[in-house]
Amino acid sequence: MGKEEIILFAFIVIMLAAFIYVLYVFSNQEIVGQEVPLTFKEKSNEVLSLNIEIPTVFRIPARIFFGIGGSVLLQDFAVIIASFILFFLFFLDALELTSMKGWLIGLLSVVSTVLAGLIGLIKIVGLFFFRVFGFLDNSFYQIIAVFVLVVVLMWFFSLVFGRIKKKIVEGKEIKRETEVGKIREEYKL
Repeated sequence: MGKEEIILFAFIVIMLAAFIYVLYVFSNQEIVGQEVPLTFKEKSNEVLSLNIEIPTVFRIPARIFFGIGGSVLLQDFAVIIASFILFFLFFLDALELTSMKGWLIGLLSVVSTVLAGLIGLIKIVGLFFFRVFGFLDNSFYQIIAVFVLVVVLMWFFSLVFGRIKKKIVEGKEIKRETEVGKIREEYKL
């Protein structure tokens, strides 16, 4: 796992811990003067099914980056953010295989991810991941499963691209050794 994947994984763990803490704190709800205890499943489904209205200032960036409009469910938003990060890291790893270096790779990764968001691909993939785990009875467990899937996919892509990069480097070394051998043979060095 690269540095980016570790940072992302730590961020996801912190966000999940904060979410679990909020669910724990608000696990009991007061209705008309009497306390009605809610189960973890009921409360997490209630919280995750909240409809978030995106402020007008952020509607254009939300449409550009994530492909979402005026409002979105909290559970869908969390999954879309995870798929956005997955796309960005995928493009970052893929572009590292090219001859480009430095900030250009990061810039092209952002541009590629934004284009994927503009055409709605990030939203489609995120919601697909969420629907794949529809057999889980709880929205919270579905989101956890999606986050685990995203981390596994990031690890897999990092592993595959790392091996490809290693093969490219080995191929360049073989090519250089072959060219040096030809030059030595030609000039009898």
